[in-house]
Amino acid sequence: AGATQIVTLDLHAEQIEGFFDIPVENLSGWPFLLAQVKKLQMERPLVVVPDVGRLRLGRCVAAALETELRVVEKRRIDGKQIENGKLVGEVKGHDVLLVDDICSTGATLKMAAKVCLAAGAKRLFAAVVHGPLLADALEESAIEKVITTNSIPFSSRKRRKKIEVVSVHPLL
Repeated sequence: AGATQIVTLDLHAEQIEGFFDIPVENLSGWPFLLAQVKKLQMERPLVVVPDVGRLRLGRCVAAALETELRVVEKRRIDGKQIENGKLVGEVKGHDVLLVDDICSTGATLKMAAKVCLAAGAKRLFAAVVHGPLLADALEESAIEKVITTNSIPFSSRKRRKKIEVVSVHPLL
């Protein structure tokens, strides 16, 4: 097609870069998300990843926030159903930040939120780079606030009070 370079934002899997014969620059929206997360005034914060596939991301976010990481192990039954996971580590008495790269149906984050609440987490927040269906997916969940980027446009009619959209336009 004549492209000489590809610029992306937080690929779901870094291995995707290998599919191309031209340079791929995978930019990160996390510095913008973390700036907003730091304003949440969380008490005894912990970072929780909703599945083991996000361990690397969780480690980076936990290090940036100078806190610890916990993991929810999940098993996907099919594209829309997941089995409730098991929490690795304690969250009792902590505010929890759930981190993921994308939220479409919200099933993974809702499951992780339930697991954390059952384990004694005080408050729940989430941060995701891409939120294609986020406006409706988490409205009925126990998650107080979801911070996402504008990598996928949100119209004003789709915005909900739980969703905070951070612009990544300076990066692009």
